[in-house]
Amino acid sequence: MKKKTVIAAVLLTVGVIIFSLYTAHKSAESGAGNYGGDLWEDDIYSLAEGLCAGCDTDREKAVRIYHWVIENIEYDYELEVQYQYFDASKTLSTCKGVCFDMANLYAVLCRSQGVRCYTLDGYRRESTDELHTWNRVFYDDAWWNLDTSVDSGRLRKGKSLYGFHRVSSRDYPDEEYEIIRIY
Repeated sequence: MKKKTVIAAVLLTVGVIIFSLYTAHKSAESGAGNYGGDLWEDDIYSLAEGLCAGCDTDREKAVRIYHWVIENIEYDYELEVQYQYFDASKTLSTCKGVCFDMANLYAVLCRSQGVRCYTLDGYRRESTDELHTWNRVFYDDAWWNLDTSVDSGRLRKGKSLYGFHRVSSRDYPDEEYEIIRIY
């Protein structure tokens, strides 16, 4: 009797582990999971919940979060370019960051609300020394390119915004940047 209980416990544990790994993989594939270096804390979730209150669609959520980020987070010109927070809560608390920090904050705000969103790293096609990070978000059965750091700067200078540009897929080549990583 004891041997059957041990075997059942082992099988149950293995099943839970397999299910957890599958679920984490599926969340990562969807761009909506709380995984990798982009974990969110209660402050992120609370902010996103407040921003998205009354939103009926992923598009509404994506646009509200975008406007909040470009209006409230400034590009940090004093931050060492090679250093990024990897911490959306720190970007939120300082209200500053480089393109990497702003894109990751946007991604985790979206993901916390179930909106599929990826962060893309790349370098300018004309100059491999110019690194950049931006986002792709999914709504209305399409992927959309957006750049919160560029639009944050444009907003402060009174220039027209880059906004959302439809692309064919999550990994569709960018016109200006060679994509080196999508996460």
